[in-house]
Amino acid sequence: MTQERIQAYKNIRYALTNAPLLLMPDWKLPFKLYIDACGEDLGAALHQVQIVNDKTYEGTICFISRQIKPTEAIYGDSQMECLCLVWALEKLYYYLDGSVFEALPNKPENPAYVQTGAKPQIPIEGINITNVGTEFFEEVRDSYKLDKNCNILTSLIDKDCKDAALANSLDDIWKTSYDNGRCHLFNGTLYHRSEHTCVMVMCIILLISKILLECHDNIYSGHLSEDRTMERIQTWTWWPSWGKHFIEYCHSCDRCQKANKATGKIFGLMINIQEPSTPCIGISLKTSIHASTSNTPAILEKGWNPKHPIETLKKDLVEIHPTASSFKLLLDKVRHHAKQSMNNAFEYDKQKWDKSHKNLEFKVGDSILFSTLSFNNIEGPKKLKDSFAGPFIIKALHGTNAVQVEL
Repeated sequence: MTQERIQAYKNIRYALTNAPLLLMPDWKLPFKLYIDACGEDLGAALHQVQIVNDKTYEGTICFISRQIKPTEAIYGDSQMECLCLVWALEKLYYYLDGSVFEALPNKPENPAYVQTGAKPQIPIEGINITNVGTEFFEEVRDSYKLDKNCNILTSLIDKDCKDAALANSLDDIWKTSYDNGRCHLFNGTLYHRSEHTCVMVMCIILLISKILLECHDNIYSGHLSEDRTMERIQTWTWWPSWGKHFIEYCHSCDRCQKANKATGKIFGLMINIQEPSTPCIGISLKTSIHASTSNTPAILEKGWNPKHPIETLKKDLVEIHPTASSFKLLLDKVRHHAKQSMNNAFEYDKQKWDKSHKNLEFKVGDSILFSTLSFNNIEGPKKLKDSFAGPFIIKALHGTNAVQVEL
């Protein structure tokens, strides 16, 4: 045991048994973002170099970590490091948005970081996850003068005014937020606080449309689903009825409608399923293992697999007669019972299908999309093509299942 090992053990013991000193962030100084990823967890630590007791000290501001999802377990080392960086930027946006910081991965030799002629540790300064610039925030501040509620809130908060009459002139949702102390003003920008987030306030439809574009259509967003789009909006901005607006925007997105992949079967259970026509096919179906139950239907019905066709008749639902003359009668009863059971199962599946599906009624002038799933004249890989083509306007109706469109 050397003195170096003893000292290293003491240092590790001290670090594990003593809480670290957490610093208050200084927005004028740059940050350091340390990230690390493994096969089970992601972790990040936000550091900053400050002057503490007249000495230069690099301390921690906060730690964050989470377990990886099952879908992320297949990622390689490079992908996992990039995932950790993106995740840390999203979680620490409150500190890093508009600030200068340096990302320090655990594996700087990652090809995603190393570029030709660049240092292994690439500083990322003033990174933006959107394409908006400084002009956008100036437009936001100028837009407050065009909206009655934002203009009143700016006056009330900026001058610390206690004018009850002016506050009562706010709309209900704005007045509720103001009375609960959820509205703040910083550098001329209004912020709305809800639970653990404090985000920027929007008021005019032009800027709201730009926000929706950045959170859903932008190259950094990639037409995400409703829940992922909602997460991005919640961590960036707020306006009244924002939930209704973003849902309508996602549902009206032309790219999302065309790229919507068809899931499930091509046709539903409204189409009749072919019944077994011979006893051997029926026995084969009864004694084959089904993927849905991992057992044979005979096991589920009787508890054992029949070895001979005659054994399929041995069950409580059929009256067993010892004489051979009644064999045909017994067989007819079995077939009638099987047919009735299959009809009941078909009717149940049909009702279950009909509950979640409805027949669409088209009118002349409606816009529709055509599924390209069965198109065989599409060149190139089908996975890269849109699942739907259009829109096309209905010109005429021909019965209930055919329409004439304008190409």
